Amino acid sequence: MTGAMPGGPHRRDLLALALAATGCEAVAPRPTPPAIGVAEPLDETGQEPADRAALAALREEVVAALRTEVDGRSDLSSIAMLEQRLFLGERLLRDADSTSMAASIETRLPLVDQQLLEAVAALPDDVRFHPVRSKAMLRSAGLQGLDPALLDRPKSGFELPYDHWLLGALGSEVGAVLTDRDLMASVGLAPTVVADLWRAYQAGAPGLYWTRIWCLYALAAWARRHGLSVESAP
Repeated sequence: MTGAMPGGPHRRDLLALALAATGCEAVAPRPTPPAIGVAEPLDETGQEPADRAALAALREEVVAALRTEVDGRSDLSSIAMLEQRLFLGERLLRDADSTSMAASIETRLPLVDQQLLEAVAALPDDVRFHPVRSKAMLRSAGLQGLDPALLDRPKSGFELPYDHWLLGALGSEVGAVLTDRDLMASVGLAPTVVADLWRAYQAGAPGLYWTRIWCLYALAAWARRHGLSVESAP
């Protein structure tokens, strides 16, 4: 069970930033236009503030540990390791766990078994990755007794139904929070910009994903519940 996470710093860009931080520049970050209603200028490197913040969030000890792990690895192996640490571990598995446990469902993910991951990581690149993007090992292991056409089709992701929730049952609550000018100002956000962002999302603005709405709502609702504001910050 994995959740697609569109919006915000792009998965490819975060990997590129981590690769650069660990001394490998196999993948270059690409400039990403801001979503509708978010005026975030790109810097001279073409990175959004969110990308720079993501890189800064990698503490020195984390970067040092990642550098140790990629030391001596090929570019492909480095990318795979960083994806496992920073995207699978920090995002997909976290989301799968929180979402499943909220519904009292205990999930088991056999493809991230520790012994399996260690065995795959020890394989040479030509066995593990080639042909690139073909997932040859998974096809070989999973197609036994199955129709090969199952894997010869366009990729289909799985996305948590936040759009359905935010535009449905949760819409009135989220809208009330995001259009509360005093609350938005108290947490350091521009009330007019946030309100415009919410209306653009409701109207189906292209490129405006639920993640941008949900993170603003979660921040404001959390601050309100605990009586926190930028003025009360130390």
